[in-house]
Amino acid sequence: MQIMVIPFNLMDERIKRKPEDKSKRLPLVSCLTLTKNRLLLVKQAIECFCLQSYQNKELVIISAGTKRYQTALKNHIDTLERVDINLVLLPKEHIPIGTMRNISLDQAKGKYICIWDDDDLYHKDRINIQYSTTVNHQVDACYLTDHLHWFDKDRSLYWVNWKRFSTQQSMDCMVPGTLFMKRPLKIRYPEYDHAGEDNIFRSLVFKNYTVYGLSDYGYLYIYRVHGANQCPNNHHKLIVKKGCVELSFIENKWEQLKEVLTYLKLPMPLLMKGPNEITVYTFN
Repeated sequence: MQIMVIPFNLMDERIKRKPEDKSKRLPLVSCLTLTKNRLLLVKQAIECFCLQSYQNKELVIISAGTKRYQTALKNHIDTLERVDINLVLLPKEHIPIGTMRNISLDQAKGKYICIWDDDDLYHKDRINIQYSTTVNHQVDACYLTDHLHWFDKDRSLYWVNWKRFSTQQSMDCMVPGTLFMKRPLKIRYPEYDHAGEDNIFRSLVFKNYTVYGLSDYGYLYIYRVHGANQCPNNHHKLIVKKGCVELSFIENKWEQLKEVLTYLKLPMPLLMKGPNEITVYTFN
């Protein structure tokens, strides 16, 4: 399959890169994004990348979708003034998601990769904290064991702890979309076209590499339910029902929650939900 690779310079003052000499001492991290026909969402994911505190990074964007979409995405990126975003335009409108993920692995230049889905949101310190975790714990890969789960339609937010689904440091308590690891050279995604390719890849990561699950940093990653996710809405409702943390935990994380909600500028009013769908805070 012939693909088009377009490196770009990038945008406005808020996300313009500020080069730091010391960043060259850190290894390059490749953030991997797949996208298809959702420009508004991917723009927000790009902005989250641009605002990361970790400096030595690149964003690899693999784009399927219509020609109109790819042109709009290219034009958006082309207005920015960065050297750390590479856009790969696929020649077909529809490509299996596993195939797209493998293309992103092939395009990555970094020592590390970081999954950067186009419809989710990320705290500015996500790369820095997960990189530091892999170094400090001397492991190949790091997943988060908790995350924030955001429902666009009713503006509700949940802190979900995946350790409620399994035991500490087991594979099932690792959030698949939060993978940060040394760039894998001996494993690939299954090239089928339905949800679950990241779960299969997670099992391969556990089989072939050392892994650490980072707990209590769920504010680094906001999974967004927007109505066009791979999994249906009832799947996400089941996740928050089983994994939503208690009020006492939310109270202990109050400062981090306020920071991330201010930083990401989620629409208000926003309802912070606890167990049994009880609203524990309303952010205005």
